Amino acid sequence: AKGIALPHAKPEAGSKEVGMSLVILKNEICFGSKQNDPVRAVFGLCAVDGSSHIQALSDLGTFAMDEQSFHTLLNLNETKQIMNYIYEVCHSTKKEEF
Repeated sequence: AKGIALPHAKPEAGSKEVGMSLVILKNEICFGSKQNDPVRAVFGLCAVDGSSHIQALSDLGTFAMDEQSFHTLLNLNETKQIMNYIYEVCHSTKKEEF
């Protein structure tokens, strides 16, 4: 999605748990993608198997493709606010927890 970078590797590359990280950049960076540059948010992703990898990508994609949710995320300042907001958005778009 525009404004987002998503570094991730195959599950067999050494992941021990499912996890996600987020870095919101103070200054935008270009990674060389005409469609998605400049980037303001970098989500890191790790998963222990193919199923959890695909599920995590799907959950993140649902969140990232909603421009309003993404814009709101970029304007939050505190870690707890950001974590709570992502949790709320992801759980309001799905019937079951991820």
